[in-house]
Amino acid sequence: MGRRRTSRAARFRVDVMGILQELRAKKLVQWSAAYVAGAAGLLGFLALVSEPWGWSPRVQQGAQLVALVGLPVAILAAWFHGAAGRQEVRRSEVALMIVAVLVGGGVLVAWWSASPDVEDVVERPTNSPEALAAFVEGSRLVELRSPASLPSAIDSLERAVGYDPEFAEAWTTLAVGLLMSGRYQAGDNRPRLARADAAARRAVELDASSAEAWVARARVEIARNFAWDEAELLLRRAQEADPRSAEAHRWRAVLLESQGRAAEAMAEAETALQLQSTSPDQRHGVGVRLYMSGQFGRARDWYGALLAASPDYPLAHEMLGLIQVQLGDFGAARESWRRWAEISGVPSPLADTLVNRIELSQTSGTAQGLPDWYFEQIPLHPVYRAIVLTLVGDRDAAVEWLEFGLANRSPDMHSVGVRPEFSVLRSDPRFRAILDEVGLS
Repeated sequence: MGRRRTSRAARFRVDVMGILQELRAKKLVQWSAAYVAGAAGLLGFLALVSEPWGWSPRVQQGAQLVALVGLPVAILAAWFHGAAGRQEVRRSEVALMIVAVLVGGGVLVAWWSASPDVEDVVERPTNSPEALAAFVEGSRLVELRSPASLPSAIDSLERAVGYDPEFAEAWTTLAVGLLMSGRYQAGDNRPRLARADAAARRAVELDASSAEAWVARARVEIARNFAWDEAELLLRRAQEADPRSAEAHRWRAVLLESQGRAAEAMAEAETALQLQSTSPDQRHGVGVRLYMSGQFGRARDWYGALLAASPDYPLAHEMLGLIQVQLGDFGAARESWRRWAEISGVPSPLADTLVNRIELSQTSGTAQGLPDWYFEQIPLHPVYRAIVLTLVGDRDAAVEWLEFGLANRSPDMHSVGVRPEFSVLRSDPRFRAILDEVGLS
């Protein structure tokens, strides 16, 4: 009896050792590990590129399922062909492979059939090809942010919502384009803000889940009504709609900074950058916070790094020129503003004129002013005109333009209380009255 048990145990050990030797000979573990590593690398690559390339989440899910189904096939292939030397294809191998492929294929077909169509997962923004074409063109022109591109962008976006009045994303982008276009107009901005308000409200009405639509509404409330509390509520609605909306955080940073809450503003700007780490807009958002808080050296380095990554981003050249003026580096400021002018379609000699007048004013301590033809050739909104006039020492004219900007709801009125250029105006009663009217005193 004891001998039979010993014999069975011995045979079992021999069988186990034989299996282990066969596994080692066929390198089954190595082949399986190599397959898992290769599949993990491919899935990681797909996860990295899916969002930038606009792929549906179902692409990643399908790839994961294919990788899972492929594992037994890889194990079978290693079992029959993992050993050194040449092996013949056996009928049993073919049968097992066919079974594995049929089972795996059946699982894939069942999953694909049960899942929503790609059109349902990635919802088309519009069923109108004309609206979509006009929207794509308008969005491209908005991104250029130039005096020449924005009017054409608005025309394209208005065509898009004309073709499809329920195209929510086009309404949102139209509101943003209208808000941006005021930066290059010196006249009355109120009609443009009324149109932006109507577009943003329509966007929210059509898609209350769109964070960008709520952000557009908040931006209108800031620019049109100086309604800080209402804008804060709207930005919170944006963050509720999409907690990962970088734009909601960026514009909340703008609101907080305008109210003198610099530390909170920087935290929001940094959150926006974490959410969109490669976005020039979000990098610009952090750079502006540095500039507004008077950290000119850090701001200069920040924008230098931004331009190394995005050399044609116009706002970076514009801001870098302002920073270099604050640091007294007029030669560098001249080059920065020349580049801004080139990108924006503005005559570059105007940059030389401006920097020359600023340098003369700051070195001589006397007001220089700017010739009348200067503002005829360069489209600047009233707040930016006031910035320029302050830098050349013409403070009275600067305050007059700020008063005009207040009456006509010019862009960037929200920032007048924290802009470093206007620190020399704080003792002027007219300037304090402007801050009272804006609600920032």
